[in-house]
Amino acid sequence: MTIGNDWQPDPRQVYEPELCRLQTVYRTRKARRYYDCAECHGRINVGEKHDAVAVAGAGLQGYTHPGRLHTACRKDYIKRQNERYAEQWGILLSICA
Repeated sequence: MTIGNDWQPDPRQVYEPELCRLQTVYRTRKARRYYDCAECHGRINVGEKHDAVAVAGAGLQGYTHPGRLHTACRKDYIKRQNERYAEQWGILLSICA
């Protein structure tokens, strides 16, 4: 299985290399079946455009089973994800110190 090159880094992402080395990538797709939005938990209907979101460098599983989001929810999802990474990084630093 090959991973397509149509995954794009999100320009709205607040990427802070000192907090996390992973970067969110996305592609806009048309839904072929019903999905639940990972941010608002609403329904993505068949034929509706949505974003498939994965984490670059996190392995093949993220690309084969990406998070599905409404296009409007992507900004809030990435903000929440960045806060979670910052929290995890802070916990790791406190353990190591």
